[in-house]
Amino acid sequence: MNLEFGDVTFSLTDRQYALVTEILKLGGQRKAHSQQLTQQPQPQQITLPSTSETTTNTPEPKKNTGKSDLTIVIPNIVLELLTEDSNLYDFSATTDPTDTTTSLARFSIQRAHLNHFVDVTGNSELEIQVGAFGLLDTRPATTNRFRDAIVPGANAGDRDMLLVHLSASAGKSKVVVTLDTSRVYLVLDYIHDLQDFAVKPFRIVTEDTGATMGYMSSEDESEDAVDEEPTVPWRPEEDDEEVVQINEFGYRVNLVDLEVVVLQDASSPQSEAIVMAMRQLVVAYDKVMTIAAHEVGMFFCVMSDDERLRFIEDFNVTATIDQRLVGPGHRISNVVVDFSEVMVRASYHDIELVLDILNKASLLMAAPVADQGEMKSLVKKVDEI
Repeated sequence: MNLEFGDVTFSLTDRQYALVTEILKLGGQRKAHSQQLTQQPQPQQITLPSTSETTTNTPEPKKNTGKSDLTIVIPNIVLELLTEDSNLYDFSATTDPTDTTTSLARFSIQRAHLNHFVDVTGNSELEIQVGAFGLLDTRPATTNRFRDAIVPGANAGDRDMLLVHLSASAGKSKVVVTLDTSRVYLVLDYIHDLQDFAVKPFRIVTEDTGATMGYMSSEDESEDAVDEEPTVPWRPEEDDEEVVQINEFGYRVNLVDLEVVVLQDASSPQSEAIVMAMRQLVVAYDKVMTIAAHEVGMFFCVMSDDERLRFIEDFNVTATIDQRLVGPGHRISNVVVDFSEVMVRASYHDIELVLDILNKASLLMAAPVADQGEMKSLVKKVDEI
C-alpha cells in the first residue's frame, strides 16, 4: 500500500500540549487498571460432556501466509509551537486564541518517507527517511540574529539528513538512528524557552505561594500510597531466563559531521562563538554500552569572519560501560575510557569567553519560571558590561 500526502502544516499551543499530556496520562492509568483486572484469577468453568453422538468438524483457522507493506510519502511537514498568555488550564476562555498566542518555534521536515514491512513470521521493520529538517526561532520580540537553530551542514548535498530504522522480531528489537551533516546553533535564552514549553504541562504553579507542584496533591499521593501494595524488587532467577531473552533490546545512534555552535551574544552578527565539531559519534547498546567519538575538536571564531582559532586539537575517545546483575542484590559495573593524545591551546581571552558563556547558562537554568524575564534582562546587562 502506497500513500502520498501533500504538504502538512499544523500548530500546537501550550494549552493543547497540556491537554494532550493529560489525555495520555488518563489513558495510561485506565490501561494499567484494566491490566490489573485481567490479572485477577477467574472462576473455573466446568464443561459437561455432550450427549449428542454426532460430531461436527470445525475447520482449523488459516495461518497467516502473507505479508504487508506500507509506504507513506510526505513532501513537507511544518509544526509551529505557540504560547498563550492566559492560564494554561483555564479552558473556559472565550476569546480568539490568535489574539493571545505568540509564536515560539517552527519545525520543518522535508522529503519524509516511511516504510513499514511485516513478513509471514511476524517480524517487522520500520524505516523513516528525512531529507532535511530544521528549527527556526520565531519569537517576535527576540533580538536573535541567528534564528536558524538547526540547519543542514555545508557538505550535506543530497544525502538524507535523518534515518531511523526499527526492527522487531520474536524476543529482540533494535533501533538505529543516523543523523548526517547538521549544524546546531545554541542560543541560551532560546533553549531556556524551549525547555520551559516542554516541561510546562508537568507542573502547576499556585497563585498564592508560587510553589511548583505535580498534577496530584500530597493528600492524593498519600491515599494512593496506602491503597497500593508494596512492590518487591525484581531479582534474576532461573525461571526468569526466558523473560530476559524476550525483552532483549538494543540501539545505535550515529552522528556524522556534527557542529555545535555556542554563541556569546546572539544579538550581534559579529558575536564570538565556541564551535565543537566531530567527524563521527556513535552511541550503541547491546548488553554493553559503547561510546566512540572520532576527530572531536573545538575552536573559537567570530561569526562574521571565516577565520578559526583552534582551542582543542582533534582527538578520539572510546568508552565502554558494562553493568550486570551477578546475583541477588549485587551488580557489577565496569567502565573503561580510552583517550588519544589531547592538545589544548588557550589564551586569557579564550578562557574569559568560556567562563562568560557558562555564567549566562547557569543564571538562566537557576532562574525559576516566574523570574524568567528578570533573569533575561540581567543577562543582557552582563552583556553590556
